[in-house]
Amino acid sequence: MHGLFSNADVVRDILDLLPKTSLTALASTCKVFSDPALDRLWHTMQSLIPLCQCLPSRLCNFLPDRGLTYVETPITTDDRARFDIHAARIKVVDLQKGAEPMKEVSRLLQGLLVSLPPGRRLLPNLQDIRIHLLSTESHDGDDMPFLIYVLALLSPSIVRFSAFPGSAPRTTLMLGYMQLLCPDVQELCITELRCDVSSMLACFHALKVVNLCSSGVEKEVLAGDSLKAFGTLPCLHSFSTNFKFAAASYKTHFPLQSNYFPALETLVMHDVTDVLAFGTFMQDICSTSPRLATIEVRYTLHGEKSMHGSQVSSLARGLSAHTSLEHVKLFCLSLRPRVEVEDLNDLDALTRLRTINLINVLPPRSVTDTSVNDITRMWSNLEVLTVYITSGEDSKCTLAALSKLATNCPRLYFVRLPINYASVPPILEDAPLLPRRENTLQLLIRPPANIEENQELSIAEYLSAVYPNINLHIAESTLDSSTVQSWENVKLRIALLEKVRSLERRRIRETSAE
Repeated sequence: MHGLFSNADVVRDILDLLPKTSLTALASTCKVFSDPALDRLWHTMQSLIPLCQCLPSRLCNFLPDRGLTYVETPITTDDRARFDIHAARIKVVDLQKGAEPMKEVSRLLQGLLVSLPPGRRLLPNLQDIRIHLLSTESHDGDDMPFLIYVLALLSPSIVRFSAFPGSAPRTTLMLGYMQLLCPDVQELCITELRCDVSSMLACFHALKVVNLCSSGVEKEVLAGDSLKAFGTLPCLHSFSTNFKFAAASYKTHFPLQSNYFPALETLVMHDVTDVLAFGTFMQDICSTSPRLATIEVRYTLHGEKSMHGSQVSSLARGLSAHTSLEHVKLFCLSLRPRVEVEDLNDLDALTRLRTINLINVLPPRSVTDTSVNDITRMWSNLEVLTVYITSGEDSKCTLAALSKLATNCPRLYFVRLPINYASVPPILEDAPLLPRRENTLQLLIRPPANIEENQELSIAEYLSAVYPNINLHIAESTLDSSTVQSWENVKLRIALLEKVRSLERRRIRETSAE
């Protein structure tokens, strides 16, 4: 038995089965379980107060009703003995707003930093930092508490860093400290950003993930020089920002390097105001980022402007240059898009596409059975299709679109289309056989989806003929009770029809065997 428990994998499996409340008791047993249990307990900390309580009570004391008290006196190596043991176990620090008295803890951290020998860090094995305990207001105009936290937590072992600095000076100083103490950080997320940090981030050559969120309603414009700086990061494979991508963000006369965004796989732009410029940008990084696999673009048009086909065509042309694209999400905030399906023809080149979401990209009149067939004819690997329209106009798309999808996209398992269920294509004996897919299809039913009682059987017959294993997901919160009940009846009829077909197939097999 002792030999069994000496196996680290066995002990880890035991710890995985136990709730966190049981780890404290387990840590009080033999050394075989004590160290692994303590490692698990201290792995992720949502407050630094438990660590501070590892110091002698003459230096630090915490009472729930009085908070943290700290005697400002030199801290010796002996004082830190218990503190250092548990500090080395911490891998993740996740500090949210209101998690602890920031000023008091920062004073203690400052004392600990002073007592450290040269080359030592307070949390030497820390890998993930999330400091979101600041609000947008400065604490009495004092930046020191936040900066002391940053200095205390940073170490060369840091892999992921997420922060809410709250002001431009804090952000600049924070990144300056990071350049010195953790230059090999791989993931960086800065929320409520209030200044341009591209030149500083260009120094972090190991960065793989960058997420930058601008503050305020009026977002900052992503400067062209900033975009160039991000494009030079050799390992960057995920870039996400809500900064505005405007005409000034990218111009064709920029001197691009041959390794422009060389490792990019995921690109998320939440606010594209110039679609033409963005389309050109995508075309220009074509030859140097063949690994681009995911893109999400939310383009915004202000005032009375509408999205035009030429803009969408430029965007589609830029995307088509990346034939390895697997996931595409386009979100348009224009209320009256003047777009035709033909404007998306260049997307035919994306033969590896697995997921596509078109939110308000197409007007209702453009979504027809024929257009659904045309746009998906080259997407044999497609698994998820979402075409969402907020306009209240009736769509011309009918259930016949599902038969087109069954032919074009054999791997499809989720569909959200603005289908007009009032028109049900007939199933005639002399009509061509409908394609039949045995895989399970999830079909989302959203308004307008009102159907009459005499249509329930016709809809069930058509759906079960094409996708016998179809699952209907009804958005009950947006449909009235009678419509919901009608669709529940359709679901029951589909199940009944499939049961009848199954029995008939069984009878045919038995007859053939005889």
